[in-house]
Amino acid sequence: MPRPPPSTLPETPEPIRNRPVVTKAGATDDPATEAGDLDRPLSYVTYDDLGRVTSRQIYDGDGVVVADADADGTPDKPAAGLLRASESSSYDVRNRAFRTETAFVDQGTGAIGPRQLSTDSFFDRRGNLVLEAAPGQPMMQYVTDGAGRTVRVLTLGNEKALGWADAVSTAASLVLEQRDTAYDAAGNVILETTRQRFHDAAPTAFGVLGSPSAGIGARVSFATRYYDAANRPTATGDVGTNGGVTYVRPATVPGRSDTALVTSFKMRSPYGEPGRHVATANRHRMIVEAIERGDGEAASVAMERVIHEGFDRILKKLA
Repeated sequence: MPRPPPSTLPETPEPIRNRPVVTKAGATDDPATEAGDLDRPLSYVTYDDLGRVTSRQIYDGDGVVVADADADGTPDKPAAGLLRASESSSYDVRNRAFRTETAFVDQGTGAIGPRQLSTDSFFDRRGNLVLEAAPGQPMMQYVTDGAGRTVRVLTLGNEKALGWADAVSTAASLVLEQRDTAYDAAGNVILETTRQRFHDAAPTAFGVLGSPSAGIGARVSFATRYYDAANRPTATGDVGTNGGVTYVRPATVPGRSDTALVTSFKMRSPYGEPGRHVATANRHRMIVEAIERGDGEAASVAMERVIHEGFDRILKKLA
């Protein structure tokens, strides 16, 4: 195999436990020849005794020689002044990362500031994520069923107290948007119900959203999905708000109308490539439309495809 160009060579030394510690993108055979204006990122990972990543730093790797000067089996960190980004993770007793902290790094000196951006995650007793609080975005709450599937996602408009009891409860949740998901016995998504809080809903009304006429006022919309016996999608449906009435998903694909947008998928025949979607518009219509608009080349191409596909099916049936 030909050797990749120097600009794409990764450099990944590993310590005595065979865990990757340093990765330098665009490393060359001789760091001394690396131009100082390319800013090759050098990633340095730190582990705890349980093999969990506790911190990850990004350095300006131009000209940096990865070495183990103290011979402790772990590559040394580059000079502190080359630091460009730093992130650390904290774990609970079940090895779940419950907090990630991103430091403010001076891009000129590599100095780490006193403040950090923290992302906190809370889990239920089965290890499912129930709340996530990240900087610069709304808090998110999650509800999971017994099969480990997410059945409800809540976007909050308030900052809840960061405690486990509050994380698993919606009693103090000011919900802006709510998405409920229903599954069939095979685990396929069959109905998605989205609720969006009314602008005039009371700001003191906490908990899950209701409907336009009951509970916490919300706009409710519905979307459905359908599958064949092989669990391949055959159609999707969007009925919008369904006129403000709760939508009951039909067992079969509903008919198209001004209030029901249905998209159908057709699968190739067993004699073609199985499992791939084909355009729902048939080839003959493509030919007619091409002729009507005077596009002889497109019509000719479409006719050739129809002929070739027909012969292929015949030959495969005779084989």
